Amino acid sequence: MRDLVRFYDSLFTVGWCDSYLPDLVRSTPLEEFPPALSTRRAVHAEAPSPSGTAAAPDAIVIGSGPGGAITGALLAEAGLRVLMLEEGPSPQEEAFAPQAFTVQEMLTRYRNGGLTPAMGSPKIAYVEGRCRGGGSEINSGLYHRTPQDLLAQWQRTHRLAITAADLEPHYEACEAAVSVSKLPGPAPAASTMLQRGADVLGWQCMEVPRWFRYAAADASGTTGLLDGERQSMSPTFLQRFANAGGLMRSSTRAVGIEYTAGKWRVETAATGSGTGSPAVAAPHLFLAGGAISTPSLLQRSEIRTAGGPGSRIGGNLHMHPTIKVVAEFEEEVNSEAMGVPVHQVKEFAHQGISMGCAISSPPFLALSMLDHPRDLHRVRERWRHMAIYYAMIVPAGRGRVRQLPGGLFRDPLVTFTCTADDMYLLGTGLRRLCQVLLAAGATRLYPTIAGCPAINAADGPDALRHLPASLPRDRTNLMTIHLFSSCASGENRDLCPVDSLGRVAGQKGLYVADASLLPSAPGVNPQGSIMALCHRNASAFLASRGSRGALPLPSHPL
Repeated sequence: MRDLVRFYDSLFTVGWCDSYLPDLVRSTPLEEFPPALSTRRAVHAEAPSPSGTAAAPDAIVIGSGPGGAITGALLAEAGLRVLMLEEGPSPQEEAFAPQAFTVQEMLTRYRNGGLTPAMGSPKIAYVEGRCRGGGSEINSGLYHRTPQDLLAQWQRTHRLAITAADLEPHYEACEAAVSVSKLPGPAPAASTMLQRGADVLGWQCMEVPRWFRYAAADASGTTGLLDGERQSMSPTFLQRFANAGGLMRSSTRAVGIEYTAGKWRVETAATGSGTGSPAVAAPHLFLAGGAISTPSLLQRSEIRTAGGPGSRIGGNLHMHPTIKVVAEFEEEVNSEAMGVPVHQVKEFAHQGISMGCAISSPPFLALSMLDHPRDLHRVRERWRHMAIYYAMIVPAGRGRVRQLPGGLFRDPLVTFTCTADDMYLLGTGLRRLCQVLLAAGATRLYPTIAGCPAINAADGPDALRHLPASLPRDRTNLMTIHLFSSCASGENRDLCPVDSLGRVAGQKGLYVADASLLPSAPGVNPQGSIMALCHRNASAFLASRGSRGALPLPSHPL
């Protein structure tokens, strides 16, 4: 019952917030926002419906997020005929991107409006993109390379046949393509609060680079607003894909795959205002729908791999469970176009805890205040003084993606189990997050725990007395935007249904190219790892064919 009430509370809050957004955000003319928040979507050639005379594709890519966009671009640039299928809307349906971090973006570009839970105790709300460019269009754009100690761990546990040296040219290629860089001017005030608090406590804090092409710093030097363009997949790899002759079919969902007569046949269904299209087929099929959709499609299609129980497709889902806190300050820290804060506290990364500042537009603030309904009015009155912060962990728990039999449900059942140690680690992360925010000057803190009172800085040393050492399973509201490992890659067949080059074990011409590949939770924003691995695997695929433009294969045998 509590979950049902919270679901309707979420819908009501989104509607309530949207009703006053004209006074807060939408009253600002669109042209006054930085271009990063109001850019026209890149328009790509839509693939015609297949006909008897149309040239058959050499490869099909399902999904246009980072893995799919990179794979499609490299293959098309090497001269292959590539068809990309995207479940999200067509350019005609979405000629202009909704303003970033608004209710409209949540409703149009998030899967299920962002209201998707991983079942368990506690449940964990997760977010996926459902649009051209996938998660790269809605996430923070923060960039990390794979930690080297983690890569070494993957080599030991999953026998992932790749080294840091192997990945270096692929990191460099991706970083150049999406303009990975740090801010040329001051960071948003909400972001610098973390640095301020960390400095007081003597903790390590860093500015994380983003994929963003900057033009100039704000002349005021006070808000951190920057003129430039977000370098998501749309203006980068998807544009390259289109320029190389790649074709995309939008509003198209892959419902099943089958290998027949030397080709992978993909059955499709229309989404949105699509009118449907016949099945398509190609000798090479790359699955890039994400850590939930890729294993779900494989299960629906009854694709199985040989190996131990740990290698079951969808049977080893990882994520970063995240607890949030809304912080209120005396000074203004938020603005209409604050965008994405860039600081993260890494003092406790060795324990699996990372802290940062999240997207803090009024709709997100309102949703994060659901556990403090009596204070919800403060979002309307003082949202410029408020921002959302988070503590995320690398958990010991695991999850599962299961497509239920019978065909009654379109979406799979997603479950995740947090261990007792995970709940304690989350409690530790929450306490440390509150400590750094109080040290930065926060006056009130609102944790996303039902029944937990607001934390008042005026209470001094007793301010954190109500925080539990281990978060309560029945009252804690967790979320995540990082999902991976449901088709882990490596040569250990007891753990990996996919090999080190993304090839599905025992299947000819079938590949995975998304977050499913990561062997475990990386403890950092994962897109840099996903991009490099998929760039490397696509290059290896092309090199094996002797295609032009391919980077060399790894120097060691697989």
